Amino acid sequence: MEEVFKDNQWQDDLNFDDSAMVYKGKDGLVIITACSHSGICNIIEYSKSLFPNTKIHSIIGGFHLLKVDDKLRKTIDYLKEQDIDIIYPAHCTCLQAKIQMAKYMNIQEVGVNLKLEFK
Repeated sequence: MEEVFKDNQWQDDLNFDDSAMVYKGKDGLVIITACSHSGICNIIEYSKSLFPNTKIHSIIGGFHLLKVDDKLRKTIDYLKEQDIDIIYPAHCTCLQAKIQMAKYMNIQEVGVNLKLEFK
């Protein structure tokens, strides 16, 4: 269990996991993640179990990929197999991870005033 600094003292971080949401639109699934503490690959697999045989159109959110390492390489290999149209890695996805991911898939920038519409 990790600790967080709160109220001027260290406390146990009881957030064992985080949340994600999946939307089924006409182009396929759109997965919206928080920080992906449970792993972006696990979130995708769970989404696929809810909507079998449905293409993943897009993923947006934090991927919790903080450095270039074996975890990133395995995640990229997994994402390549999924044939996802557009990926929007956001907070807690370091620049180096985004650069590596962009070599193999359609990565789009996330920033202030980004407006996405899924039907």
